[in-house]
Amino acid sequence: VAPTWQPLLKRLEAAGRVAECSAALYRDRRDDGYQLVLRLSPPGEAEFANTEPDGAVFLPAERQCAVVGEKEHQDVLTPYGQRLGNIWVTLHPTVVDRGKYAGAPTIEVRVDGATVGQLTAAQGARYAELLTYGPVVAAEARVFEGANYLEVQVMLPKVD
Repeated sequence: VAPTWQPLLKRLEAAGRVAECSAALYRDRRDDGYQLVLRLSPPGEAEFANTEPDGAVFLPAERQCAVVGEKEHQDVLTPYGQRLGNIWVTLHPTVVDRGKYAGAPTIEVRVDGATVGQLTAAQGARYAELLTYGPVVAAEARVFEGANYLEVQVMLPKVD
């Protein structure tokens, strides 16, 4: 696996950046040592299509959370759709703009300052505390081809 990662790791190193990934430590079966398992995506899916937001507090990517309303923001998503995959998003307080929960507090999802959707009212309530983590709160997200348009899935920490 190492040779497939080397070009990306060299680019990151040249830019003064460090790669990170989830890992798990297991005691081996003979009970005389440990095994470290890295949870790696393919290298082509590890790079982000945009740069990290300046001054952001970055959230752990532990759970997938659907974003709603992307259909109205295809103009913003299309440039990222050319290279489907990971993007950095920022989270902002807002209210549900229509439907049964109109006016309820939730979280708006933006990429490079432009809105791409929001969380449902229930998810907004569940993750509201995340907005207090810093003046700019960022999370990993993924742009993918949905059934009819580009969609976004944001990765958020476990909060329960």
